[in-house]
Amino acid sequence: KWNIELKNANNITIEAIITIKNLDGKNLIFINSIDCINEMILLGDLPKEDCAVYCSINSKEKVADLFQEFTNRPQHKYNFYTSSYFSGVDIYGDYNLVTIVDCTRPHTLLSPSKIKQIAGRVRNAVLSDTIVTNYSPSFFKRQFEGYTEERIKDAEKSMASIDNNNI
Repeated sequence: KWNIELKNANNITIEAIITIKNLDGKNLIFINSIDCINEMILLGDLPKEDCAVYCSINSKEKVADLFQEFTNRPQHKYNFYTSSYFSGVDIYGDYNLVTIVDCTRPHTLLSPSKIKQIAGRVRNAVLSDTIVTNYSPSFFKRQFEGYTEERIKDAEKSMASIDNNNI
């Protein structure tokens, strides 16, 4: 059992950069956005030789020479992971965990079970576990107001299309 620190910030990218730069040791940084990863590396002026990105082969071009094939013993100081590595992999070594959830980018939203999966990836010592987010109930409501209704309308249109085509 270990402590999880929750950091809620208006500027999630800057807060994430400050967080990872202040950690000693190797870091596993989980965020489901290649754009956010590239932005953090650029704005944080992180040395490219200290960075590795573990993502799907479809995103390889977007991270260029930072793309890494999976290893269960990552050696870089900053190891970024997209959702393709959030479950089903074992990582050996002592690491700081940083999970980034940006509510302005819906594809980065993670369920509680995904967050548990992230913590469960490390098979040795978890040096620290930090979640950086910009969540607030009022922001979330404004950001996603109508989202559910739109998805329901999309589903109804699809069902109507199927019914009309007698499939």
